[in-house]
Amino acid sequence: MTEEQIAALAGSLDARVYPPDERQIAVIAELIETLMRVGGAHLQTACSWVAEPDPDALEGLSPAAWVAAGRDLERLRRVCRQDAARLAQ
Repeated sequence: MTEEQIAALAGSLDARVYPPDERQIAVIAELIETLMRVGGAHLQTACSWVAEPDPDALEGLSPAAWVAAGRDLERLRRVCRQDAARLAQ
């Protein structure tokens, strides 16, 4: 995916992310790439994961909203890796 595609995707995921800054774009791209590479997820599945709220691991926020709120990115990356590992099974 190009940075422009990620920016367009990020803007469509969550109103609180639009317009995304470069840091948000990079983190969202990293999450999508992890889900696809490690978990074997299709692009649509990875995008859905980024947009859907996680009531347990992310205190009810979606990963996109978590990034936009400036929350702990290492925690988010850990959750992403764990979910990608589950997808791979």
